[in-house]
Amino acid sequence: MWSCWRCCHSAAIRRSGRAGEIRRNGAVISERHARASRAGLRDSRAVNPLPLDPEAVRLSKLVTFADSEGGPLIVMSESAVPSWQGVFDSAGNAIFGKAPCDYDRACAESFGLIDVGRMKALTLETPDNGAFVPRPEGALIVRWVGADDADTLLSAALAVSDDQLTEPVGELPHDGGNLLMFDSAARGSALDPNRAASIDLPAGLYAVRLCIEWQGPVLGADGQPHDVMVQVLELRRS
Repeated sequence: MWSCWRCCHSAAIRRSGRAGEIRRNGAVISERHARASRAGLRDSRAVNPLPLDPEAVRLSKLVTFADSEGGPLIVMSESAVPSWQGVFDSAGNAIFGKAPCDYDRACAESFGLIDVGRMKALTLETPDNGAFVPRPEGALIVRWVGADDADTLLSAALAVSDDQLTEPVGELPHDGGNLLMFDSAARGSALDPNRAASIDLPAGLYAVRLCIEWQGPVLGADGQPHDVMVQVLELRRS
């Protein structure tokens, strides 16, 4: 497992991105909020249970969650992926901890944009699993911080309002076709497609805004409230 200092606290929160497979660590989550507060980031909390969103139930059967071995996820155009070396050098030798590598750059950036060849990539601070959800204006990146199933997770994500996307991250250029999300430790030329997520989007500049964390109950298919914590990034085509 590759790790960096920025991800150590979050590495204890592991989930598969599949129903019923989540373990949470309260101390880790508290530290996460403290770090977000120090960075000036805000989360959103709901008190009354949200209803299960029919669109979320439909999407839960279609979306794929990218995962990580402990480091941050990264998002970039498919054309830039071969230029990303992860923890390796250009010859495919593992150099993490021995020499600077692309993975170091992802770990150093929190939520932000870094150069990958002639393109840019979006770094996602923690190893929380992530999926693309298509929207009319672009896409959402939905990150599985804490949930019992994808239905309730996506219901919460779709309920995040415009004024809860409080943190501008920057503008991500995309040259059209697939936008990919994957473990930043991976080498782009040897990417495992089963551990990555993708979405087909038109070329353009995508303004990125962040809701660091939405937290609250969502009514599940069983009619009972389920606690959900989700992080949402909006990609809106300019």
